[in-house]
Amino acid sequence: MKQQQGAALVIVMALLAGALMLGMSGMQSALIDERLAGNYRASTQARMNAEIAAANALDDDELTFFTSTYSLSDLIALDWDELNEQFSANQNVLNFACAKGGQFECVYIPLTLSDGSYILAKGIAGGTQRGGAESKAILLRYVAGGETQQPFGSAITSCQDITLRGSARIVGGVVAGNNLIIDGNPPPPDNASVGGSIVYPEWWGNQHQQRVENYQSGADGYRFSESCDSLGVLDDDENGRSYFERVASALNVVGAGQWLQDQDLEHYYQENNNAFTFTGGSGSQDASTSYLGVTGRETSLNIDKNLKTSGRLQRLVVDGTVNLFVDGDFDLGGNTSLEISDGAVLNLYVSGKVTLSAGSKLALNSENFMRQDSAGINRPAVSIYSTYQQMDSHSGVSIGGSNDTYAAIYAPGSSVDIGGSGALYGGLRAQNIVMSGAGALEYVADLTDYEVSGGGGVGSLPSFSSWIEEL
Repeated sequence: MKQQQGAALVIVMALLAGALMLGMSGMQSALIDERLAGNYRASTQARMNAEIAAANALDDDELTFFTSTYSLSDLIALDWDELNEQFSANQNVLNFACAKGGQFECVYIPLTLSDGSYILAKGIAGGTQRGGAESKAILLRYVAGGETQQPFGSAITSCQDITLRGSARIVGGVVAGNNLIIDGNPPPPDNASVGGSIVYPEWWGNQHQQRVENYQSGADGYRFSESCDSLGVLDDDENGRSYFERVASALNVVGAGQWLQDQDLEHYYQENNNAFTFTGGSGSQDASTSYLGVTGRETSLNIDKNLKTSGRLQRLVVDGTVNLFVDGDFDLGGNTSLEISDGAVLNLYVSGKVTLSAGSKLALNSENFMRQDSAGINRPAVSIYSTYQQMDSHSGVSIGGSNDTYAAIYAPGSSVDIGGSGALYGGLRAQNIVMSGAGALEYVADLTDYEVSGGGGVGSLPSFSSWIEEL
């Protein structure tokens, strides 16, 4: 015992101190992890509450908007207590959507700002007095339904001149901002209202005297009062978005090439810097009949260059509802026909020139011209919207050949040239219209009641166009 110096006690005490420090550190780390997990749960719950509020706003068809001087960035920065303080005097705009333990935990507020209307949604978990978490503000941009227009109230609406040559035939009425010019021996339209003059050879007028006497012209006091571009497709909105961009923003648009690859249909097309071409197949892979879309579904495709047809392609068949955006020319040439299956709908949006030389065919007849798309909206089987604006003597839309074309065509910025011996069934609106040859335009009467909103959709229901969480 006299030789012991107490080393074992020192070592044990050191080990105990180390173990105590490790235990204390582990406990502290566990407490921190617990608090982090609790905070994460609270922030997630707050975010979920904000989304609950936004969902309730989407379902609210009696929104009361409050005019506010706040900017978007100011609204994003307001916390829960500031929102209650700033808007408590207007309780009708404070829509509390969920509660827990007797306390409201989410709210949505309809506000009209200087640049439009929005729904602000915010959530909280636990309440601020309990140290709860707040979500970031969610902003839903609210777009009221635009005033609806009837762009195809007549067989032809031309903002300037209508020229009929050869034996071109129109079944239906015509409206022109300027002159109706008869050059040849066409049958007279059913009725005519022109802001300028009706110009025709004397012998033609004598031959059709009774019909012509009932026409209206500027000499009779008729004034063309319509807006040429009643839908505003040539105008950008306050955010610089084009009409096509506004339409596309509500759709799930994918590149046409990517979509075809996803369908294992790479042999349908070839692509270079200038053109996207449906070729009818490559090598031993035949695609003389090529298909776009899926029956019963909506497919939205984008081509950011000219679209052409060539090679072995004979039939381009549309199934389901297809929204096709072409940022360039659309040239359905050669021997290719555009065929719309029974129940299918094609909405074609073209920024360049449109050439239909082989026509389009429906599975049924003109009685099946109006049909429901995949969303249950009644619309023409084929709608063509052109934003091309005339820069030269060439027409923005050219229709030729000997086949029948079924389409409602809206081209307020350019001329339309219809030749050949086929027929256009539907309606037509453009700057200038020239019909020649032995072709015909037969108006589909169901287009009289067809309404389109200026925002690009059908009808006048409001919508939420974007989800903004932070600026």
